[in-house]
Amino acid sequence: MEMLGNVAKLFTFRSAGSPIRRNITATAKLPYIFKIEDEREFNDKVLNARTPVIVEFFAKWCNLCKMQKPKAEQVVKEFDGKVSLAEVDIDETKEIKEKYGIKTVPVLAVYRDGNIVKILPGMHEADEIKQFIRLQLGE
Repeated sequence: MEMLGNVAKLFTFRSAGSPIRRNITATAKLPYIFKIEDEREFNDKVLNARTPVIVEFFAKWCNLCKMQKPKAEQVVKEFDGKVSLAEVDIDETKEIKEKYGIKTVPVLAVYRDGNIVKILPGMHEADEIKQFIRLQLGE
């Protein structure tokens, strides 16, 4: 019991000492990278967008989606506002998944002027995603 008391005292002493400094890096989401919560938001931010939108259909349980997400975000950042990235969780927005016939994830889809222009199913490397977007932008 005495040993436990010493551990508690040590913990108290350490927490009362000088503050622990940590480097915390917060990456703010850019306005052209956003998550879609419902069909109304999908209509507003994707179908009515003035610039092309890459829609990333994903699921939280999908490991390939987890690997592709940072790649897609990085590539879209490189286009600096010429294209947006809308992240759509198919388990949270089943009506969108059903309406657009999404049966597997990950899927990247380009929307322009309210229409699907091109679909890129499966997991892809950053350079493939970049080339896919360039082709859709006509670059």
